[in-house]
Amino acid sequence: MGEYFKTHYPGIFKYVGKNGTAYGISYRTGGKKHREIIGPLLGEAQEKLAEKKAQGRKGPVLSASEKRKITFENLKEKYCELQKGEQFFESSKKYFVNAVSEFFKEKRLFQITPLDIEQFKKQRKGAPVRGGKIRSNVSVNRELEVLRHMLNKAVEWGMLDENPFT
Repeated sequence: MGEYFKTHYPGIFKYVGKNGTAYGISYRTGGKKHREIIGPLLGEAQEKLAEKKAQGRKGPVLSASEKRKITFENLKEKYCELQKGEQFFESSKKYFVNAVSEFFKEKRLFQITPLDIEQFKKQRKGAPVRGGKIRSNVSVNRELEVLRHMLNKAVEWGMLDENPFT
């Protein structure tokens, strides 16, 4: 086990263990204290702490364990609730949200990978439309746009760390 040492910088500690020295940050969210070891450079720890503080100013930050519990269905509900009243949403986006939701409904947000997105794309391209015709690339791309927008909103709302599209 290593040892933790205070530094002159509030919220930053030094950890000395068997693998060497590293800097970390300590912060509170949701009434709980969290510690994260960042890396061997003090500057990295300072940047990460500044990032966490900026997130705290935006609103409540979910812990990693809370983020792991969020399903795509939770995101869909919140997204639809906040998009209601938008003209484009009411006319066609609602249809695309349902199509995307059908594929990802059982998944947790953090489990969605670029591979899943490619599988969704392939499945939607292969699924025929009402008249039995092949689905167009434009239609599939519109569904992907909605999925990307939903995942970007999840990142913005703190439900997801990084969008799998990137």
